[in-house]
Amino acid sequence: MSVTEVRALHELYVDLSDRFRAAWAFHQCIRSVEKLFLPDVAGKSSASFQDLYARIKSLSQNLNAPDPDRVRGEIDTIGRQLRDLSLKQLEEDSKVPPHFLRQFFQRVKSYDEKILTQLVKFYFYTAESSPWQPDRIDKVDYLLTRLGQDSVDSGEALRLRDRRGLNEILLGLWRVLDRTPPEDQLVETYRDTVSSLKTEVQQVGSLDELSDRNLIVRYREFKHSLGDLFFHPRVLEGILETNLLLHNTVNRLYDQEERRIIADYQRIFELEREVPVDQELDQELSQFRQAVERFEKQLEGRQVNLSDLAVIRERVRTLLPRLSEASRLDSQGGAPRDTGSYSISNPLQEVSREGTSEIAPAFERLMATLEEAGPNQNPRHVAVSRELYPFRLEAREVVAYRRLHSDPDCDRELERFLLESAALRVRINEEAEEIKAILDDTAVTGEGPVFKRARRTVRLADSFLQQFLHLIDRAVLVSDLQLAHHLQILRMRLMRDYSGLWLLSYRRFLPKSRAE
Repeated sequence: MSVTEVRALHELYVDLSDRFRAAWAFHQCIRSVEKLFLPDVAGKSSASFQDLYARIKSLSQNLNAPDPDRVRGEIDTIGRQLRDLSLKQLEEDSKVPPHFLRQFFQRVKSYDEKILTQLVKFYFYTAESSPWQPDRIDKVDYLLTRLGQDSVDSGEALRLRDRRGLNEILLGLWRVLDRTPPEDQLVETYRDTVSSLKTEVQQVGSLDELSDRNLIVRYREFKHSLGDLFFHPRVLEGILETNLLLHNTVNRLYDQEERRIIADYQRIFELEREVPVDQELDQELSQFRQAVERFEKQLEGRQVNLSDLAVIRERVRTLLPRLSEASRLDSQGGAPRDTGSYSISNPLQEVSREGTSEIAPAFERLMATLEEAGPNQNPRHVAVSRELYPFRLEAREVVAYRRLHSDPDCDRELERFLLESAALRVRINEEAEEIKAILDDTAVTGEGPVFKRARRTVRLADSFLQQFLHLIDRAVLVSDLQLAHHLQILRMRLMRDYSGLWLLSYRRFLPKSRAE
């Protein structure tokens, strides 16, 4: 066999091996994504890959065999089988929407640059078999953006990697795609369009402006229209830079809007406790609370989008002026309170069952410990006893337990509410200590299960504080000033603990001081 033939076979073998590595990396990635998000559709082609791998490995040992035609035939056969297997992988890929791929890599956090390169190569190697569909462009766009960004610490703005190194990567990928070089004028036209879109991104000052300009949609549609020219190095470098700028801008605007919305709906909940509300407004506030709970769950998972923010913002704009006006009239005596409407209702009707169930463990511990205390001891002494001291009870809460278990004529709903409030304080303090003990970056970003639980607890405590106001008002109306005094003390105890947990759980949404 001549040197030329050996060189040609080696080139065919290297190309086949590279295509196999790309397909195998893609297979592993798509299987991982499917297992995480689409377990019912996960493909099963690992055995086929293992068979091809064994044949390619065997082929490497026979490249210098005396019969080059047989070796070339074997390479062609394996290549056709690999193409068929790659088409099956593309079918699997079509079942995975782009946002699942993004969520997968966001969970993985650490990723290998070589793996990202192999994934992009797979899409390039299979580009002849299937045109560039919008979803496929979105996926490759995301992978290339991850490949083109520099390593930064958590919370820092993303930035483009070293341009020289990036250009080498993009040129290598363009060779893999193997397309006829386009006219320079066409490339410059697309570069100018990308530059113009980048300038628009830099000028955006709010999410409303971003939405009004329809900038994200226009930019995405432009990228979909490029076809193969999307991947030309001179065009692609500008796209990657604009992608990172858009990502940073949207994150910054999101954070600003989230802080503003959180401040506004906290103001709404404060006004709700201060002013009288009619049945219609009460129903709207109840729906608003549910929307806020959904919003905070999405916020915890970083899954808030423009439409979610728009819904909360619109409700804030509707409710805040009405409550502010009601507060003004109430302070001027223009809207007297309906004093006949105050009654001690079951606190479980004021908060969600899910919320009340969350304090059940602390409530059960408190009740079990109180059960061990002697019924004839002074309540003040019982509250500071060694067994009950960790609960930091007031004497009135010890009395509440005794009345609940020995006085059939007591107001059972009131006494139980006081004990639930004590259990809620226990939960608040436990979660506050858990957050203070966190030393990793979640303490700064506000991510993690404990922050999600803490924000639910804060919402529950807010409902309890509102209920305390109803109870205090009723006690004053019936001239039970001693009860009103005890309730005010217990409310202030809850308010103090509530405020601490609120600051810890919403730390990431608070504006940073100059000292920081």
